[in-house]
Amino acid sequence: MSSCISRNRQAEVARGSREALVPSSAAIPVCVLLVRRARHPERGRWALPGGFVQPGEDLEAAARRELAEETGVTVSALHLEQLHTYGAPARDPRMRIVSPALMTPLCAACLLV
Repeated sequence: MSSCISRNRQAEVARGSREALVPSSAAIPVCVLLVRRARHPERGRWALPGGFVQPGEDLEAAARRELAEETGVTVSALHLEQLHTYGAPARDPRMRIVSPALMTPLCAACLLV
């Protein structure tokens, strides 16, 4: 049993209900962990895990919390690196949202059943 993801999440991954590992086009084999959006906007569409930073919470803590909440994956000891910041004015219909995308290396095998 994987230590990266709970039994309930493993069952969900096996059924394909929430997470997907999508191969990238990189020269080195890389996968991207996606979740189906549970809420509007774009409910049901594939997205990177994420959410809002809480008052008093730093960016890395928020990224770790959101990843754990949405996927069951914990990365408390792993290095996070900012990949890109998205901030087009009309990209979210709710309000102006600026989203930094962070990445961390994960063992893809530990995410699969």
